[in-house]
Amino acid sequence: MAHVPVGTAYTSTIEAALLVDFVCKRCGHAAVARVRSKGEGQATAYAFIGGARAKARATGVAAADLKANAAAVVSLAKCPACSFVDQEAASAARTVAFLKSAAVVAVATLMAVLLPERSATMVWAMPLIGVVAAFVQYQKASWRWSEVDERVEFVKGAKKKRSRGGERASALRLGFAWGETVAEVPLSWPFAQGLRLGLLRLDAGGPCWLEAADLDESSEEDARQRALANLQKAGKSGLLEVEPGVYRGRWNDQLAASRLAAPALFRELRLSGAAVAFTSSEDTLFVAGSEDRPGLERAFALSRQDLPRVLDDDASPAGRFTAHPWVLTGAGWQPWAVPEDHPLRPAIAALDAMLGERGWRPG
Repeated sequence: MAHVPVGTAYTSTIEAALLVDFVCKRCGHAAVARVRSKGEGQATAYAFIGGARAKARATGVAAADLKANAAAVVSLAKCPACSFVDQEAASAARTVAFLKSAAVVAVATLMAVLLPERSATMVWAMPLIGVVAAFVQYQKASWRWSEVDERVEFVKGAKKKRSRGGERASALRLGFAWGETVAEVPLSWPFAQGLRLGLLRLDAGGPCWLEAADLDESSEEDARQRALANLQKAGKSGLLEVEPGVYRGRWNDQLAASRLAAPALFRELRLSGAAVAFTSSEDTLFVAGSEDRPGLERAFALSRQDLPRVLDDDASPAGRFTAHPWVLTGAGWQPWAVPEDHPLRPAIAALDAMLGERGWRPG
């Protein structure tokens, strides 16, 4: 079968450095990065007419692709403030590239099977050609995630311009208030018996509790929902399986325990039984399944490593509020009633006695 050309195809390739805004999904840090990006565009002048317009269209598509790729690359960069890398976004980028490559193989295979003039050679050659083309296409796209460190440079002294209100909103967080600290927290809500969640903001000097006057025009409920959303930004990416069945919270923002306010994060974990959380301080969080006895013992042992430091810190009584383990039920987090035959029962009973001496009772 003879193939008659219908026009001329034009391809435009651009490589340039762009300034792109960056906002960390974990800590909200805003910065500006210089990104060396690439863009590619194609257009066809059908019937060999309008070649100049086709070239212009190809250049325009390449310019748009350049900007889109720059935004995609900077989203995978390591945050200069907290070193967080969005691994979920990187995985998504690789998955999209793989699916596009797989589609090339599928099309080549279908052509070999369905074309009426196929030969024996074409039946096996076309899929092989498709595999090679797919591999080349995947490798061509891989620079978007494999060359991030080489292509992204944060501009020192340059910060993304943000409204004052937006900047304040992105710094809102929730923190636990217990015992003596409850009186210091003007805006708080009940979490469990003797334990409240308070609204705070991350400032240059560290977290500080907020008053109603600090909310500008936002309502208390709006501020609480925004603070909760900010805590959830990192999602499961901050819950890492450090041992089989044992997860540790690593958000690097000193608010790991506050993630208990977002129970949906824990319901998605692969655990044997209900989630049991051990949080000996505001920045310590270990999770295991209620039916996984070895996992619970390891999670408890790991959390206890931080307990002496917290108990010795008389200046921070709120740090001891969650040393007793919590279990996630249909009604939310509750103090874990340790089964009588559980090997951890004596150790947790001793922990409860220690906390009781300091004025705290679970349940």
